[in-house]
Amino acid sequence: MNANNLPLPPAAMARIVQVAADPACSIAQLAAIIRTDPVVSAQVLRSVNSSFYGLRNKVVAVERAVNFMGVRALRNLVLCLAVRQFSPRTGAVFSLEQFWECSLRRAVAAKLLAKHVGLAREEEFFTMGLCQDLGVLVLVGVSDQLADSLSRASSLPAKERLVVERTETDGHDEVGAQLFSHWEFPQDLIVPVRFHHDPDNAPPSYRLEARILLGAELLADLLGLDNKQPILREAVKWLEERLGLDGAVLNAIVDEVGATVTKAASMLEIKVGHQPDYREIAEAASHGLLALNMSYEE
Repeated sequence: MNANNLPLPPAAMARIVQVAADPACSIAQLAAIIRTDPVVSAQVLRSVNSSFYGLRNKVVAVERAVNFMGVRALRNLVLCLAVRQFSPRTGAVFSLEQFWECSLRRAVAAKLLAKHVGLAREEEFFTMGLCQDLGVLVLVGVSDQLADSLSRASSLPAKERLVVERTETDGHDEVGAQLFSHWEFPQDLIVPVRFHHDPDNAPPSYRLEARILLGAELLADLLGLDNKQPILREAVKWLEERLGLDGAVLNAIVDEVGATVTKAASMLEIKVGHQPDYREIAEAASHGLLALNMSYEE
């Protein structure tokens, strides 16, 4: 996609992200920049005080929020806020609410998978998961016809949605990476987003991150799509073979995704519906398999 067609990031947030990327950036310096923009200041304070962080005492000063979170965690929060503000012109039938709910599921799933794999950068994986499908919104803004095609594909599993995109244009993985390069986001976010549908071809130092993001994609599909039986089987296989996790841990992860999505939704002002737990998913998968067997016997 031509860089001239890519939108610009929110100016104040772009400045914060660039400054926070400097290893010499101090907490005082970052707080001073945030204070120059009342909107960003309010968003940061609202997010820090949300149930997602679970603070006992309300934070009312930007300096205290920055001290509480630290430079790197605050950078990730600002990245999430910047991405959340991105709302392009869309076709009438494309559901932004559904898109953001699914993105939030990916974000929480990526964070929890990173935790179970033993990586310490859980908040960064939340950011990656929230960002990994943002290229879809860029594609939706290209034309109403493409927006309608992507809307119809939204009920398909992730790899089938990608096929639909590539029959008409670039995939959202490529477009998302172009967008974040254009926005001068850090490479540790750009590269995993670029390869989250092709982890084996990612640079070796980013391969595990890309595998976690594809695992998060599977878990988001498991929670959101109707035909759960094949996705459940694929998710267990991916956890065991590509992430080295016992498939039995899927039960706990799915239950925690549902609970955490609700908390994270308040932080980013995303409207979400009911999040199924593992018992509901297993029952739906069993019913789907039973219906398939009955159809086969008939």
